[in-house]
Amino acid sequence: MNRTRNVATDAFEQLGLPNSLELAVKAEAVVFIREKMEAANMSQAALARVIGWRPSRLSDLLRGKLDLFSYEAINQVLRPFNAGLQVTLHKPRERARAKHQHAA
Repeated sequence: MNRTRNVATDAFEQLGLPNSLELAVKAEAVVFIREKMEAANMSQAALARVIGWRPSRLSDLLRGKLDLFSYEAINQVLRPFNAGLQVTLHKPRERARAKHQHAA
């Protein structure tokens, strides 16, 4: 699950949501979870048992109630599939224009 900016991010931004990147990341995670559940022929009840959640809580996540779940909670659901969310911060790259200004 190594993805960067995508259509989901743009869609949430177009809706004017202030936390569009967070929502897009969580939505991608839910899609990934659903795909893995289907590939493993795993029911929501079975996954809920594995992660120690009530089935209704997992159902809320899979139905897209993303604001109810932290990254850590979503990571808990991803662990049985050997996956997880990872946040990486990078220093902004110096722009080429700024380099030219210093050279002049």
